[in-house]
Amino acid sequence: MSDSGSCINVSFRGSMDGAAQACERLMEFIGDSPAAVNWFEVSLILQEAVNNAVLHGCKDSSEYEVRVTVCYDQEKVKLVVRHNGDSWDWRAADWSLPEPESLCGRGLFIIRHYADHILFSDDGKSLTLIRRLDSYHDEPV
Repeated sequence: MSDSGSCINVSFRGSMDGAAQACERLMEFIGDSPAAVNWFEVSLILQEAVNNAVLHGCKDSSEYEVRVTVCYDQEKVKLVVRHNGDSWDWRAADWSLPEPESLCGRGLFIIRHYADHILFSDDGKSLTLIRRLDSYHDEPV
């Protein structure tokens, strides 16, 4: 892990144990920043993006790697989650809210609801999310 200015980069093996530790470190970084005003929203989209990378891209396998970059300024926080696991066809994904009894499938809905800007790489191995901070929420990204 490395910190530099208003960004942090975290890499971990593609397992849920690594994801939990990485998210904890990233949220500590956000908690000490202007993005702390939106801590709840940022923590949700971060956790969902990381979980999706681990579970769907890396298949919860430590043979793959996930890299997360979080940057912030006074107006927004930017999250980039990349993995070297399987490609994912984000164009065919169902972004709707699943049935209440469903045990999974809420991640994309949560990301769409709380992120102001969403960008996938063509192969689905990289996801960039931007969340404007409350005081700038009506400004364009």
